[in-house]
Amino acid sequence: MVNLLMARDPELATLPEEGTSPLYIAILLENGIIAKTLYELSGGVLSYSGPNGRNALHVAVQR
Repeated sequence: MVNLLMARDPELATLPEEGTSPLYIAILLENGIIAKTLYELSGGVLSYSGPNGRNALHVAVQR
């Protein structure tokens, strides 16, 4: 599903600038395949944002 969505619009991984990003959710759910796919298909340009001022790094460290 991630491949299909990213093929349609590669900028999806850059959204939102504030709020909870797809990368944050993938890491929170411990789904490395989705996280890696988002990173690779976005060319490394993606949103790391999460709720309450946290980001993907915060959740990754907790995992």
